[in-house]
Amino acid sequence: MILTCKECYREFKSKRALHIHLKTHGGKAKYYHKFYPRHDRRSGEVIPYKDYDQYFSTFFKSQASREEFYRTASQSDVQSLTNGIST
Repeated sequence: MILTCKECYREFKSKRALHIHLKTHGGKAKYYHKFYPRHDRRSGEVIPYKDYDQYFSTFFKSQASREEFYRTASQSDVQSLTNGIST
């Protein structure tokens, strides 16, 4: 699989190679926040980048935010979120 840097369009053969390259653009967190922004489903706050898998599997910034979302959201909002989550 070929991965392309969205900043400079250079191609890489692996995610690891791309991540090493991203240091030249200010790091992985800066890159992923710029090109793949993710926001808390309840508050709209930016989800912090810790690592690739965590970033793309997180819908809430904190457990408290997740609990508040499930307590206050409509049934259809909860269903649309949980339909996209593999168990």
